[in-house]
Parts: sequence; structure tokens; C-alpha cells
Amino acid sequence: MKKKIRRQKIASIIILSLTLILSGCNKQSTENTDQDLPNAQAQIKDDSQFKRPPDSAFDGEVPNNGFLDNPPQDNNIENTDTNLDEIIEIVELEPISYEKEDLIDTWEEDSCFITLSKTSAQIIGEGAVFENGDLKITKEGTYVINGTLTDGQILIKAGEEANVHLVLNGVSISCSDSAAIYIKKTKKVILTLAENTTNNLIDGTNYVYDDTEKQEPSAALFSKCDLVINGKGTLNIDARFNDAITCKDSLLIVNGTFFINSVDDGIIGRDKLQILDGTFFMKTQGDGFKTTNDTNETVGNLIIEGGNFTVTAQADGFQAEYALKITDGTFQIVTGGGSDITSLENIESAKGLKSGTSTQITGGTFVLDCADDALHTNGSLQITGGNFEITTGDDGVHADSELTILGGTIQINQSYEGLEAKSIQIKDGTMYVTASDDGVNAAGGRDNSGQGGFFGMDRFSSGTAQIVIEGGYLVISAEGDGLDSNGSVIMEGGTVFINGPTNNGNGALDYDSTFTMNGGILAAAGSSGMVQSVSSGTQNCISMTFSSVQSKETTINLKDTSGKTIFSFAPTKQFQNIVISIPELLEGESYTLYTEEKEIVNFTLSDAILWLNESGVTDGKENGWMGRPAGGRPGNGKKEFRSNQ
Repeated sequence: MKKKIRRQKIASIIILSLTLILSGCNKQSTENTDQDLPNAQAQIKDDSQFKRPPDSAFDGEVPNNGFLDNPPQDNNIENTDTNLDEIIEIVELEPISYEKEDLIDTWEEDSCFITLSKTSAQIIGEGAVFENGDLKITKEGTYVINGTLTDGQILIKAGEEANVHLVLNGVSISCSDSAAIYIKKTKKVILTLAENTTNNLIDGTNYVYDDTEKQEPSAALFSKCDLVINGKGTLNIDARFNDAITCKDSLLIVNGTFFINSVDDGIIGRDKLQILDGTFFMKTQGDGFKTTNDTNETVGNLIIEGGNFTVTAQADGFQAEYALKITDGTFQIVTGGGSDITSLENIESAKGLKSGTSTQITGGTFVLDCADDALHTNGSLQITGGNFEITTGDDGVHADSELTILGGTIQINQSYEGLEAKSIQIKDGTMYVTASDDGVNAAGGRDNSGQGGFFGMDRFSSGTAQIVIEGGYLVISAEGDGLDSNGSVIMEGGTVFINGPTNNGNGALDYDSTFTMNGGILAAAGSSGMVQSVSSGTQNCISMTFSSVQSKETTINLKDTSGKTIFSFAPTKQFQNIVISIPELLEGESYTLYTEEKEIVNFTLSDAILWLNESGVTDGKENGWMGRPAGGRPGNGKKEFRSNQ
């Protein structure tokens, strides 16, 4: 937490409400369909701490629109364009490794048993002494502790080769000037939370440092060596000075229940933080979970393979200095006061899930309400599974380098920009994106994209921006551009529906280089001032501009010569132009376009990229089309129009 935010939030809640009718888009199907997608209105408003989330924080099932069970058939064409697989740089972290002893949460009869009695202790066994109000453990072994220690500390200093098993069997420890538990010198400590016990740690607001140069210890539970926490008990930590749990080496949490309130960070593993399972209720003024070592790629990793997490953090929810990997778990995360916050003091980052180099998510259920980006990495981000409900004051999903979506369900109810990276590749998954600016944005270098978000201008790696869509189902509701690439767009398959923008300073499609359309289903409805169609490809496309703005939810029906409806779409925003590309559009064939049941235009597909108005085929320079603002870039699928308005 370093610097004051200089930019106020520019984000409005835009609720996605899509009525979608897709008929006959599968060449093998002869029956029409009439199905609606429900409103995507889930938002997090309850940021109360220590409230256990429901078993499934993601309430709704994925709306079945017909394409999930029977996906449209893509054209069988060979892709000769750049394959982004070659440039995706995801760090492949190994699964969590642990030793057999890390899972042991019981103890033997020959252990050392200690009963704390406020300012004294009864010790049965060897290896521990009570001096000057502190319990000191000096030898390897197992120590089972219960009772209350008032203004004292458990200090472990057993030697560099010693392994200590510390069992908290119902303890309450408060220390006014240091850590409640200070693991100073040993090889490894396994801390067990005994089953059916509640254990409490409280530190003071001012520390007397043991190491003044390093300012250590600095947490209510502080370890300078490897630390493992296991057990079926509960640990409550009230961190009043700095952090709740800090491990200067590797921290492994096997299980347990944790209630944490911290004036700064929650749980830190400097070299590595690994979580197998556990239930966490956390409220922090800093970050929730984090790693801090950035010396090389083998450290600074955060790996989560399960657990239930309810985190309210003023800064980042989860922050990996190097790589973040999540394979499972249930996450309810609020950062920076939530997406509707209007100002923050002394916070430079309030992201939900964040990494320095790489983020990989293969599963889990996520409900994120963030003032800053919900998912963010300074490198590459890959999603292969999981359910996400996102409400954010900045970007929904952001990667400085590459974003790859291979599966999962992503529902972004509010964002500045929805999906953003230098290069974006979508191969599978279901995505509903609502954005006050661009829905999907591929930006190269450091440009002005994202400069209106709550936390200011975004950074991107250098190189050519690109969006590649090979599969999946994507619905966009945008106030800015729908699909926006500072380079090129390639569509090989999948389904994309774009609603908006309504203003003439943006376009449903916006690209600087080319839009190659080789397969899939594309419907982009928006304003007419910055119209772009596709620029090339093996699949045909039409761009229709109306003489006047059409009301939202006006159904566009496209029929063939037999009267069969081959495509229908009811945009959720008002529109004056719509771009349609589906496999059923065949060159040389004739079609009729309707609004509702009103016939608008008959046409023969005489060109692979056909421009239409209500009079028929046009070169895109007819009256009634909005003019391009100064500095616009006609060509490459864009048409420069004269205006009568």
C-alpha cells in the first residue's frame, strides 16, 4: 500500500439482458428454435466478514441457448494465420507436493504436554521451558499445548536441523509487543489445529523487534522456516500490528478453519504458499493471500488446490509474486470496498486474483466484487475451467501479454473493459461480458486502452495485438467497442453476439489491420458511425445499415428463398447497423432481411463481403450513414460514409 489513487472510477452498471433466437444455423438442422437467455444480474452486495458462503456461490446454471448441446458446424478450412499457441507463455507449476508427516494431525503419548495458565505453565515432558512470561521450545519433538497465555509468546528456537510438531489443543495467546507465536530457528514446523478446538492468537499494536534490521517478527504468527498448518480445528487471529501469518520460507496449509482480521496482510508465504484445503474467513486492510519472493522463477508461487475462501481485502485478494495456479475451490472475494466504491486512499492495487508473471485456472467457483481488475497478470493468463461471476470497477480479466480461454463460464456483470490483453485466444468456454468501454480489447504496447478504468492506464507487452476466436460462446454488451483489436482479428469458429455501442464514436467491430472470417457465427449490432465489417476470409458476411436507429430488442430475421428463417437476433441495445456472418450465407443465393415480420430488403449475395442498406446492395457511401470522425481509418473492412444528420 504505497500511493494515493489519482483517478476516480469511471464505470457504470450495465446489466446484460439478451433475447437470442437462433434458427437453422446448423446445416444439419431443419427445425427452427426459439429460446431466450435470462438476464445476467448477479452482483455481490454483501461484504460482511466471517459469513460462510453457500456450498455453491455460483447460483445459476449456464443458460442453454441450443448451441451448448448442438454447437454449430464450422467450415472445414485450414487456418494459415498465426497460431497463438506458439507465443502463450504459461508457467506449468507442478501439483502441490508434501511429505507424509505433513498430514499427521495426531500425537503420541510420549509427547510433551503443556498447560498454559495466563502467566505460568505446567510442562510434562522435555524440550520446553517457561521463562519471563514466554514458552520456549528448544528441542525437536511434539508439543501439545492448551490453556491461556496472557501477554506472552510461544518461541521456537530448536536448531537448524530440528523438526517440531506444535499442536494447538485449545489455546489463547496474546502478546502486547511481538508475535504470539514466533518460529525463529528450526528446520520445519508442523502446526496442528486439534480437532474440535478453537485457538486464538492476538498481538499488540506496537512491536519490539527481535531483529531491528529486518524488522522481524512482523506477524501474529511468524515463521523464519518452512511451516505446515494442518488439522480439523479452528484458528482465530486478530493481527493488530501488521500481518496475520507470515512465513519467510515455504508455507503449506493442508486444512483447518481460519478466521482472520488484519490491519495489513492476511497470509504470506515468501517463497511459496500452497493450500490443499481449508475454510478461510478473512478481512484485511492490505492483501489477503500473497507470496513476495521475486528472485527467480522457482519461488514466489501461489498454488491452491481446494478450500472455501471468503475474503474482504482493501488491497489485492490473492497476489502471487511470480505464478498463480488454482485448480479448485470456492472463492468469494471483495477488494477495495467493491466495484461501486468511488475513492480509495493509499491503495495502488485492489485486484481479485493477481500474479506477476503467470496465472492458470483450471477449476473452481469464483464470485468477485473488485474495485480494480478481477483477474490480472503482468504476463500470461490461461483459463481452462471454473465458474466466474465478476463485478468490477476496472477490467474483468486482464493480461499484459496473452489471455487464453479454453473453457469455463465467465459472467462479467460490470466492468470498464471485459476481456483485455495484448493477444487474446478463445478456444472454448461460455462468456457473458458487460463493459462500460470495450467488451474484448487486444492492445499492443502501452496505449490509451484502459485509461478510463478506476486504477488508470493499463500496460501491455510489446508486439502486435491479436484476437483469435476458434470456439466458445461469447455475448458482449458494450458502451465502447464490442471487439477491439489494435492489430488483427481471426475467427475460425465459435459464436459471438455483440450488443452495442449506441454512440457513433465507437463500433461493434474495431480493428487496425484485418478481420479474417473463416468460420463460426458472428452477429454484431451497434451504431453506424464507425462501422467495420470483416475484411477477408472463407465465410461470407453481410453488413446492413438502416435509415434510422432501431429500438432495442427489435428482432432481425434473415430468411432464404423458401421462407425458412436461417438466422434471428434481438439486440439488447438500440442499433443502426448489424454485421452477420454464418455458414448458411452462400454466394449467389438470395435472402430477405426482416425487422420482426416487416420485410426490409431483398438481396443476392453477390460478394463475399456485402454491404446493404434498405434499398439493397451498396458500396457503403449512401446517404443516411454516419460520417467518420477526423482521423478515422477507412479501408480494411471500414466504410467511410456521408451523413445527412
